[in-house]
Amino acid sequence: MIPEEIVNEIRQRADIVEVIGEFVRLEKAGQNYKGLCPFHKEKTPSFIVNPAKQIFHCYGCGTGGNVFTFLMKHEQYSFPETLHVLARRFGVRLPEKSDDISTQQLQQTERLYQLHLEAGAFFAEQLRSRPEAKIAREYLRKRGIDEEAQQRFGFGYALPGWDALRRKFIQKYGEELLLESGLVIKRKSEEGDDARQMAVGSYDRFRDRLMIPIHDERGRIIAFGGRILGDGQPKYMNSPENPIFHKSKTLFGFHHVKDAVRRAGTIVLVEGYFDMIVPFAHGVPNIAATMGTALTDQHLRTLQRYAQKVTLIFDPDPAGVNAMMKALDLFLTYGFEVRAGILPTGDDPDTFVRKSGVAEFQRIVEHAPLLLDFIRDRIIERYDTSRLDQQIACVNQLVPIIAKIQNEVEWRAQIAKTADVLHITDAALLAELRKITRTATIQPREEVKTATTIPIIEQYVVTALLKDKRLISKAQAHIQPDELSHPLTRRVLKALFVYGDKSDFEAKMLDMFQGSQFQGELSRLFMRSEEVVDPEVTLQDCITKLHQQRFEQATLDLTRKTQDAQERKDRFDLDFLLEQKNQDLLRKKQQLMRKPT
Repeated sequence: MIPEEIVNEIRQRADIVEVIGEFVRLEKAGQNYKGLCPFHKEKTPSFIVNPAKQIFHCYGCGTGGNVFTFLMKHEQYSFPETLHVLARRFGVRLPEKSDDISTQQLQQTERLYQLHLEAGAFFAEQLRSRPEAKIAREYLRKRGIDEEAQQRFGFGYALPGWDALRRKFIQKYGEELLLESGLVIKRKSEEGDDARQMAVGSYDRFRDRLMIPIHDERGRIIAFGGRILGDGQPKYMNSPENPIFHKSKTLFGFHHVKDAVRRAGTIVLVEGYFDMIVPFAHGVPNIAATMGTALTDQHLRTLQRYAQKVTLIFDPDPAGVNAMMKALDLFLTYGFEVRAGILPTGDDPDTFVRKSGVAEFQRIVEHAPLLLDFIRDRIIERYDTSRLDQQIACVNQLVPIIAKIQNEVEWRAQIAKTADVLHITDAALLAELRKITRTATIQPREEVKTATTIPIIEQYVVTALLKDKRLISKAQAHIQPDELSHPLTRRVLKALFVYGDKSDFEAKMLDMFQGSQFQGELSRLFMRSEEVVDPEVTLQDCITKLHQQRFEQATLDLTRKTQDAQERKDRFDLDFLLEQKNQDLLRKKQQLMRKPT
């Protein structure tokens, strides 16, 4: 276990705005920062970061917490992993030895990163120095990849032998980690080839290939792509997914361009390694590539932090158009402005830039039509809209797409454009859209809302004390935590009475509720404390109302007991209860006449 004092030091040094700002595009909003929530889909920012309290809260989905909570939820780290990541980043020294299982797993993950770093250096050295790599060097020269670009992208070469990499790293990293990384493959028992027998149970995945390192958003090598240089299949081979590499989260080359993308607010997306590398090397600063998979939610959540506009460069063949159509649904959900950059048939970004120049490529990007317009036109081309049955079929295909547009101005503009092209009225198209909405074929995305069950008076008690902790002694004199009905407000009030004067009270409370169902509600209470205008008056009103509630509940209990005594015809109990009721009424009158101090 990591000592509490070190946890506190990490918490104090780790600036929540700096950490969250790596994952969310934050803008100043008064004393706070605001951005689009990374934990649910939204178009209007409801995610708030409070630098003074070092907490965050989303008013859309209810998620909240501190810097630890954010990394644990966003990056799927365990608590020890989170501490290690932040400690390393903010210069906090951790105990060198730990028996904690999560800490051991983190150390194993760090070894995976280190293995990939060293494997990248190993491949790069083979490319530079080995005579067998001449074919790889010549290939790069023909593709227009100069020495500077080779070094920047870390190109390398995997030797033709079965186990060059395995022999290099087996002693330092062991068989298990090499297999987990995917850099080596376990030999099947039936494989009897003499050369593979030499590999003693495993052999290199990449052999006689040009090696291209794949990096994560932070620039760490997490996998490799290998291109074959002679005959054979597959032409390209990637590392399999492993604990640090997930295709659905990775955009090739993004770590090189993310700052330029953030400045420009726009990114160009292509499909392959060299389709990214060649334009980038020729001066396109904001380009990245998918990893041979369709665009995913996770890709767009990453892009959402950097850009509002995306230009897709896909092949203009039917497969490329279909890929664009699939991507459109996702982009509409996230509210991007997305455009379709169309290259001449037979060209890809790599060949086009080398043949026609980067200026012409940039011109295509700058004049790219909206993807929605491009897809609309491609759909309409499939139909003979002079025939009524074909016109109806075309409208039926277009209407579900239009219905997903979230921006009102864009939605109405697209209705007008589509109606004009099809030679129908806007009203007719709107009528079809209403059918879609009525039958719920298309469900508009809604903000996720969480309704709190905490009574409003209890919320005000806690938020008033959080706003002005000098009132804690007054609250102790008039309120008992057990008077509060909600378990969260009871625990917070008890904690306020014990150590509410500590400067890191909010952060420690969020640590205590780590993983609890109440964590989001707790961060919401902490945020709402900033909204209290006059905490002393608020607390005084709450004390009065709580006393009134207490009296009303006691009166109700006495009434029930009195009725029970009447039914039992117990004269003694009835006289006692009536006397108690009179005394309570007198106390209540005195309390109402006396102002809390």
